[in-house]
Amino acid sequence: MDILFPHDTIRASQSELINDIHTVLKEKKNLLAHAPTGLGKTAAVLSVALPFAMEHGLTVFFLTNRHTQHQIALDTVRAIKKKHGKNIVVADIIGKKWMCLQQVAELYDSEFTEYCKALRETSKCEFFSKLYKKNSPDLSVDAHKALMDSQHYEPLSVEQTKALGVQHALCPYYLTTEKAKNAHLVIADYHNVFYPTVQMNFFARIGKSMDKSIIVVDEAHNLADRIRNIMSKKLTGFMIKQAVMEAKKTGYSNLIPALQHVQQVLLGLRGNVYEKAVSRQEFVRSIDFQVSYDKICDEFEAAGEIIRQKNKRSFVASVGECFLWSDKF
Repeated sequence: MDILFPHDTIRASQSELINDIHTVLKEKKNLLAHAPTGLGKTAAVLSVALPFAMEHGLTVFFLTNRHTQHQIALDTVRAIKKKHGKNIVVADIIGKKWMCLQQVAELYDSEFTEYCKALRETSKCEFFSKLYKKNSPDLSVDAHKALMDSQHYEPLSVEQTKALGVQHALCPYYLTTEKAKNAHLVIADYHNVFYPTVQMNFFARIGKSMDKSIIVVDEAHNLADRIRNIMSKKLTGFMIKQAVMEAKKTGYSNLIPALQHVQQVLLGLRGNVYEKAVSRQEFVRSIDFQVSYDKICDEFEAAGEIIRQKNKRSFVASVGECFLWSDKF
């Protein structure tokens, strides 16, 4: 088997892991590896997964929720390229909000998603618009120049890509997705693969598919809790209180009775405990007892969208999104 090990010697434990990985890759199986910190798992995994992927037209997705692991993976690839002289294309990517050059730090993730979408669709994000030729999906001259300039520093970390974006006034996130189209290795977060909507959009954008991928999950013992969190929405009394204040200020006082009803429903369902999980059916039934669930859902969504267009963020919209979210499951 072809091995691109980044160091001069391979430890016995690394050799065993490399052999196991090669076996499961050939047989299209899964491997769960339990090994102590310091073993050199990243070097072992990438040294065999990358050449296998390059030989068979696959893409390696190295998924981690820790910034330090992004850097370790990048350093490993740099060492492999230096030792073996291989041209390995790497795309290092994190959440779109955290790569954005707009002033969006104060926005919730859901608010940012809608804000970004609105700016792109109305051509009001200069960083995104400058990335492509006018009325074309092809990269602009500026984007090609930025990618050419970056070749001297490959593989680029997220921070380096953001600096490149600032230098050329280009969106770092979408610049990275363009690079990912030809990448042998994509370093990303769990949600890029395990959050269904994100996975569908992300893979479609970079032209990849799960059946042509090798998925490496770093710190896999954290995966269950992380998936549970990214697949959940929280509706709190604070959110509703802020939504009531927002409705008063923005001329949507007609929504206040419905918001207050939702608040009373939450208090009633919670009872005397600090936090309680309830079923979707129970929540909808309690709302529908006095007000049409579907009706207030539509009203929150419509008003929130208008408020968000003016103010970037909207608590009314956030409450509405929790209703829409619960309606999906």
